[in-house]
Order: sequence, then structure tokens, then C-alpha cells
Amino acid sequence: MSRKIALLIVCLLAGFPLSATVTLPRVISNSMVLQRDKKIHIWGWADPGEKVTLRFIQETRSVTADSNGSWSISLPKMEPGGPYRMEINDLVIEDIMIGDVWLFSGQSNIELQVRRVAIRYPHEVTAYTNTNIREFRTRTDYAFDSPKKDLSTGQWTVCTPENAREFSALGYFFAKNLYEKYQIPIGLIVNAVGGSPLDAWLDEATLRTFPGPDGKDYYEQTITRLKQDGYVDSVKQAEQANAAKFRSFFTPDPGIDGLSDKWTPYHVPSFWNQPEATPSGPFSIGRGSVWFKNEFYLTKEQLLKAESGPEGSAGTLILGTMVDSDHTYLNKKEIGFTAYQYPPRIYNVPKGLLKEGKNEILIKMENLAGPGGFTQDKDYALYLGVKHPFYDGAGKIALAGDSWYAQKGSELSQWNIDFNLHSSTTWHYQPTGLYNALLAPLAGYTVKGAVWYQGESSIDRRDYAQMLRALIMKWREDFGDKRLPFIVVQLPNFMKDSEEWPVESQWAWRRDEQRLAVQQTKHTALTVAIDLGEWNDIHPLNKKDLAHRVAACAEYLAYGNKKASLSPVPNKVYRRGKSVVISFKHAGEGLMTKDGSEPLHFAVSDHRGIFHRAKAVIKGRKKIIVRAPDGFTPVSVRYAWGNNPVDANLQSKTGWPVSPFQVTLNNPELKKIHRDVKDERGKPVPWRQGARETGRYRNLFLEAGYSTEEIDAKLSRTYYDLFEGPERVYFQVEDSLGYVSDLKNFDVRTEGMSYGMMIAVQWNKKDVFDRLWRWSKRYMQHKDGPRKGYFAWSVDPVTGKQNSEGSASDGELYYVTALLFASNRWGNDTGIDYYADARALLDAMFSKDGTGGIYNIIDTAQKKITFTPDGTGYLWTDPSYFLPAFYEVWAEYAADGREAFYRTCADTARVFLHRACDPLTGLNTDLTEYDGLPKGSHWLPAAFRYDSWRVPMNIAMDYSWYAKDSEWQEDYARRFQDFLYFRGLDRFEDQFNPDGTLPSVILRAGGYRKLRHSLGLVATSASASLMGTARKSWKFVDALWNARLETYPDGYFDPYYDGLLYLFGLMHLSGNYRIIDK
Repeated sequence: MSRKIALLIVCLLAGFPLSATVTLPRVISNSMVLQRDKKIHIWGWADPGEKVTLRFIQETRSVTADSNGSWSISLPKMEPGGPYRMEINDLVIEDIMIGDVWLFSGQSNIELQVRRVAIRYPHEVTAYTNTNIREFRTRTDYAFDSPKKDLSTGQWTVCTPENAREFSALGYFFAKNLYEKYQIPIGLIVNAVGGSPLDAWLDEATLRTFPGPDGKDYYEQTITRLKQDGYVDSVKQAEQANAAKFRSFFTPDPGIDGLSDKWTPYHVPSFWNQPEATPSGPFSIGRGSVWFKNEFYLTKEQLLKAESGPEGSAGTLILGTMVDSDHTYLNKKEIGFTAYQYPPRIYNVPKGLLKEGKNEILIKMENLAGPGGFTQDKDYALYLGVKHPFYDGAGKIALAGDSWYAQKGSELSQWNIDFNLHSSTTWHYQPTGLYNALLAPLAGYTVKGAVWYQGESSIDRRDYAQMLRALIMKWREDFGDKRLPFIVVQLPNFMKDSEEWPVESQWAWRRDEQRLAVQQTKHTALTVAIDLGEWNDIHPLNKKDLAHRVAACAEYLAYGNKKASLSPVPNKVYRRGKSVVISFKHAGEGLMTKDGSEPLHFAVSDHRGIFHRAKAVIKGRKKIIVRAPDGFTPVSVRYAWGNNPVDANLQSKTGWPVSPFQVTLNNPELKKIHRDVKDERGKPVPWRQGARETGRYRNLFLEAGYSTEEIDAKLSRTYYDLFEGPERVYFQVEDSLGYVSDLKNFDVRTEGMSYGMMIAVQWNKKDVFDRLWRWSKRYMQHKDGPRKGYFAWSVDPVTGKQNSEGSASDGELYYVTALLFASNRWGNDTGIDYYADARALLDAMFSKDGTGGIYNIIDTAQKKITFTPDGTGYLWTDPSYFLPAFYEVWAEYAADGREAFYRTCADTARVFLHRACDPLTGLNTDLTEYDGLPKGSHWLPAAFRYDSWRVPMNIAMDYSWYAKDSEWQEDYARRFQDFLYFRGLDRFEDQFNPDGTLPSVILRAGGYRKLRHSLGLVATSASASLMGTARKSWKFVDALWNARLETYPDGYFDPYYDGLLYLFGLMHLSGNYRIIDK
């Protein structure tokens, strides 16, 4: 036996292949388009040490796979052409073109297929063939451990009428546009995921440089958690169980065969909770399913028309869009199903299903997240004798109107359930998931440029411009081109505005963030689409005109056509007297209005940030002059600011709309606001180390020039007034009980009781503390049931009856902290085991899982305190409840194994306060959403009122004790005190809108509905001086020193809220509000 034969047998017995197999990434495959005029990168994998030889056109290159089996070959720049063939060892890749490759990425408006817009362009998109246009489409995937080497799916597809249906509509028209002009192959890599947030498309290292939505460690903690073995699977299992449990709370749907004969007249289109839904008002206000019925009649001629339609179709049923899912039946046969709200309902009617005379449409619509219904201003009709997308010559049966009937299907069997059970994690939306799975595997492929259409998701994030710039830079690094052309599609008009402009709009903010990212980043261009949207559809159909604009941006950036039309954007903005002059870039031959009238939808703001409509005129070729209304100097200017600014009419003479924008100018009034005052004491020097680190507490009264004796006397007198004097709020009852009463409301509240306990432990008043705690436990604490361990927030002090059994979350927060301090100060063997009681309350909080509709006072997923741990109060919060210092205390002294959680809550609270406080005034609203956005109601618009007074004091406490956010906190104190000083140190009001204007509704207090210069706000605003860096901070200290707890001139007197905040303020500024150690 020869040595060669022996070796062959050994290899076969050992299972070794006779020749190693070369593998390639999915994007390097048949029908691919390679980038012209750039070096081409071809890569793949083989056995370590294997020789890999590539043959392409006239080029032959060889390389040896490295120790990991990876190999890479570079080919020189090549001219456009094809088709070509490539050989790599034994692999053959056919039908290769050389041309321009464009990466299309973002959300669903990139994904949106040609078939979805075919109704607008029926002939253009169904008969076009061009083998020089190809698309490579990825499919949704995610990965968290590390970037993947290759995609899980994907292939190149040639543009034929059959294949083009699934092409990206935007990419399809973009490619047609470029091909018709340059006659070179165009390759599209469509790499988009509907609903995806920007941070899913970024890498781990970049994300760690951003704070994230819930604290500075959000990305580090989230990414670490996502990488943990079994984490994703365990959450999926838990959410599946939760979903099943949530479903169990709904009554069974009767199904099509179980419907009764009881139907209610219904108007289409409408949502079932809207007043116009039925003649008597809303049909339902809840979640679940509703059945809808429409009966229509066909004549013999109409039926013949239908049956003479194209093959397989008697017609097309169009039912607009619905929220959320639907099953649609025609004459008891299901003809369509759509699982979610966005796709248009376009259902083919098969032949033989319609009949002469009466026909019946039945729709089962389901929405488990809220009320459902039919979208307004959509088409609702049956088109006879045609097949989508061709409607010429169709017979039409109109279906919109009052010819519908409704019947409840499934509904909630109870309301006190945990609606969070319905929530689930969309894994491909998580940070790094799409970057690792979809972007990183493509990074080696040479491309001409990128088109980014994203931004509808996470619309409330205000760091979007910075994150988009980071994404552009990272992707350029990945694709090896620091000048890679990058086109950003600005969000189009969408949704109705809540009121007439000027109006606030999250979509307007996002458009401006997209504009800023482009104007601050080289080799980028902005595609403006403010006139191409649809108010009732997040997926507007007009992708052809949008593609034309994107292609013009490509010409400008990548094809050297500096005369290509782009949308004008503001370039230089300056004030001239009482007017604002705006100079525009990309104005081309000049500016004009599309309707020949004066420029509309301009607004300017005054120093308070209030926007007013403003007149504008075109000056010269590229300037606009905006004139402020009489009475103020303009500070900011906005154009086309709103969800759907239909009045905006400014454009270039080539017809391209001007980008929406906001620009803030140097504000002379703000110079007055921020101008410091003279004070011989000089500027305060802040202590930027917290007391936990230094062991020292600042006595600002002493620094301000008041003597120790005076300070002690003022503190003692105030304590006496509140706890012992004739106007006291503290009352002893029985042998061992006591309570603090809100005298003007004739009740006892957990707020006042826990405040009283905190004051008592700070003053070493053990008897007072114990009496308050015993009264709280006896009359306020729930002994059993779902609320066990929690406290009723309001109790009648005479009868001991609970006025409301619900809890206010800040009461429990103060109770726990005061008990931990009491344990440290007095030990736990003097009659009350304070530590055990604190632990019991904490354990009670964390035992609440929604059973009976009762939750933890902290939303453990968001790590933010709730307004109340039950009902709808669990769905929002109160900024004055955010006390990061208290969580730090819990982390140090609770010793319950939740230390890391508490510290994260503290960091999250700090980040939340950044968002909740206005960037100009520092003001917040009493209630907010969890993202910090104001929350009001139809009867009480959101505003800075009584609860909000506590926020500056809470921030000052965190600064004084821990100083972990000192830079922002000092800036906050400056803004807040500057604003109040500007309003008048001795007369500033106690209720404001966040922008500093006075609210339209004044909240009543103690029978009085009026604005006043309240002692409570004087005290809390003075506490901000602990963070002060300006001389005027001394003025607030003096104001508190000179204030008196006494009756107002109109007879109003509040020793409870005004008084307790007054005492807290004195304690803070004298250094007598402290962390109490063991």
C-alpha cells in the first residue's frame, strides 16, 4: 500500500474532509452588486492555514486563512459593468454587477415594501424590469453577546415585476432615479427593522458613553444583563406566563357562530370610546374585542360586474386601517387577517363569494392595550370587478358612514388587575441587539453611502442629535470610510396637533434634532419630508417624491453635483432690533412661498420661553426677516413647529420645502435674569463633597452673618410653634399616641406624620417620634388584605376612620428613612424595634406584585417612585417624591440585600429630575409621566404648584449629603433662583407653568383660590442656596431668615404645609438636617 493511499484511508477514518470548504458571508453571493471606483473587500472563512484563491475578471489573488480560519482579499477599483463571475477555490458566484451600493437602514419606512404603495403607483411598480437594480434584504434578528460574523438570513434579488413587490419602496424609487440618470447598476442593502430605536443600532462601547434613559449606568447595566446566560429565555417564559394570565382576565369571545342578534348602530370611522361612535355616545371605554357588521346589497348587474373581474378576484375590500388586529369575513368566510394596526386593510374578494341581494361583512377587531377602532380619513369601500392595485373602471360600494353595527365580543372581567402583565420585551429593540446581528456582519462590504430613516421611536429622548452623530461616526469607522456620505431623512408631518400653533410637539423636536445632527456633521445631507406625510398614517405612501429628494441628496454628496436641489436650512440667525434675520443654506435660486402668500408658521418666544405667532417676509434671495409682536425682544424663533404644520409654506424656487427648525438667540433679557447682584459677602463657595464623605454640614446662616445664638433661637422658636405652641400642628392623644394634622383640611396625612417623625428624629425627640409612629400603625396602617403593610394616606383624627385607604408613595418613603435613622439614634431595645419596622415596611413594598391591584411604591422595572402604588396613580409619578438621598440611606442601612437596587434608584431619580425640570426656569410640574413630561388633566392643566415646592429642597438635600450630581445641581439652583429673583424676591408667586408664565387654573388651598408669596416656597427656594454659586443666593437666605410663620393679610394661615417646609428650610440652612449614623 502506498503512503498516499494509507494517508487517504486515515483521513477518511478520522472524518477529515479531503479538501476544506470555503464559506462566505451571505452578502457575498449570487447577483450581488460590488461597489465601483473603490477597493473591494472580499472575505470569508476556511480551515486555518488553508490557501484561498480568488479569480474575478482579470484579477487572481491568493491568501492563507489565519489561525482562526478567517481570510480577506482586497480587489482594486473597478469600472461599472457586468454580469461577471467570481471563483473562490471551488465556490462560484454568478451574475455579479459592479456599480453603486447604498445601505438603507432605520425603521419601517425603510422596510415598507413596494406592494404597500402600489395603490398609488399601480402601473409604475407592476411592470418594471431592470436587472441592473438589485436588493439585498436582511431579516429581523438580534444578538447581545458580541457582534456576529455573519447574517442569519439574506439574499440578493434582481428587480423584476415579481420580485420588486418586496423591494423597499423608498429604495426602489431611489434606485430607479439614479439608474435613469447615471445608467450604472445600483445595489440596495436594506437593513431596517420597524419600530427600532437608535440605540439598538449602536455598539456597546459607544453606548457606554451615553447616560441612557434611566440613569448614568443604564447602558452598562442593561447590556450586562442582556449578556447573562439564560436571562432572555427566562424573561420570555415569564412574559408568556404573564400574557396568558392577562388573557385570563377577559371574558371569552363568542366567535362568529356565537354572536347574538343584539347590535348597536355604529359610525365608521371612529374608535369605540369616542362620542361619535354610536348615536348615544361611546360604545365601550375598555379593552377587548368588538364585532362589527355591515350589510350591503348588490344588484344583478353589480354581481355580474364583480364576477367578470380579473382571474381569482371579484373585487377588493378596503377597510382603511384599524387598531389593533382584525379578522374580516365576507358572507361568513374569512377573507383577511392583520395582526397589528399599521398595515392598510386591503383584502381580495374571491370569485363566487358575493351574491345578488344582501351581503354581510363581519369584522372581529381586538385591542388588548386600549380602545380600538377605525382610523379617520381613510378609504372604506368595496371595489367590484378589479384586483389590487388596479381600480380603473371599478364599481364602488361605499362603506363609511352609519350603516355599521357593533356588538361586544370579549371584555375585561375585572378592572383591578396588573396591566403591566400585558407588556412584553421586544428583544430586537434592546441596546446593541441590531448592531451586533445586522450591522456588524455587513461592515466589511464596500458601499457608496448610507440612507438613514429613523426617529419615530423613543420620540421623547432629547439626546437624539448626539446619538445620531455618534452612530454616523461609528458606522463610518466600521465601513472604513471617514467621509462616507450619510443621508438623514427627516420625519414627515404626522398626527393632528392638540391645538392651534404655536404648539409643543415631540415630533418637531425630533425633526430639529435630525437637522442639528446633519448640520453639525460633515459629509451629510438632510432630506426634508414635512410636506410628504399623512396625518393619520405613520407610513405615508408617497415614497416616489421622497426618493427623488433622497436621490438629490445622494447626487450632492456622492456624485459631485453641487447644484443638486436640497431643502433650505437655517445657516445664520441674528437679531436686528426687534426682528430676527435668518439666512438660509441651499436656498438655490431663492426662496418663495408655495401659495404666493406671505411666509407662514413662524413663531418667536420672549425671555420666558412663550412662543407667539410672528409675521415674516422674504428679503433678497435667501433671507427671511421675522418680526416679533410688540412688547418683547425675540429670544427664539421657530418655523413649521408642530406634528402636522399644514400652514407652513416656505420653500425654495425649485419646490423643496424649508426644514422645520428652532434657533435660540442670545437673549438680552436673560442677561438680566442671570445677572448677579452685589453683595459684600461675595459669591458663595459651594461644598462639592457631600456630608457622607466629609462628615460636615454647612451652616449657611452662620456664613451669611447671623450668630449661632440667633440661629439656635430661631430654630427653637419654630419647633415650639409647630409642636408645642398654641398654633401647633402636633397633638398628643391618649397615653402614648400623637398626630400631626393638616388643619385646613381637617385630616391626618402620611405626609405630615412622616415629616413629623423625620423632624423628631433629627431633633432627638424620641417621645414625639414614638407617639407619631404608634398612631400611624394603629389608625393608618393596613393589617391585612392586598394593602397589608401600607398606610392610608388620609385619616380622620377624631374618629380614626380612614378617609381614603390608598397610599401616597412619599409617605412610605419618609417612614422607612425616619425609622432607619431612629434605629441608628436610639437603638431597637427601647420599646420599639425601629429597624424591624423599617424592614417590615420594605418587605411589604417588595411583596406587592399587583395582586388586588396593589404594587410596590417603586416601579421596579423603571426604578422610579409611583404617584400611588395602585390604580391609575401607578402609571405616572410626582417629581417631589424623587429623593435620591433617601435611597442612598436605604442602601447603607436597610441591609436587606437590595443595596444595588437602591443605589440605581438614586441615580435614576437624579436623571429623572434633569428631565422633569425646565431647562430655562428650573420649574417642574406637580405630576409627570415617567419620562418627566408634564401630566395634567382636563380640569387641572400641568403646572408648578404646591407639591413642586419640595423639589428644590429634595435636590439640595441630595447635594448636601452625597454631592453625586453636583455640577447639574448647582446649575439647577442657579436657574431656579434666577427665575424667582427675576419675578421679585419679595413677591414671586407660588404657582407657574414650567416656562415661567402664570397658569390658567389656580389651585385652591384652604378655601382660597389665589396666587400668593408663600412661606413654603420661600423656604424651599432658600434651601437651594446650599448649591448656590451666585451672590443672589445670599438674598434667598436672608429672605428665609426674615420670613415669619404668621397669618397672611387676607386671613389665610397654614402652619401645616407652610410651617413644616419652613422648619425643614431652617434645618437645612443651619446644617441641622443630617444623615443619622449608628
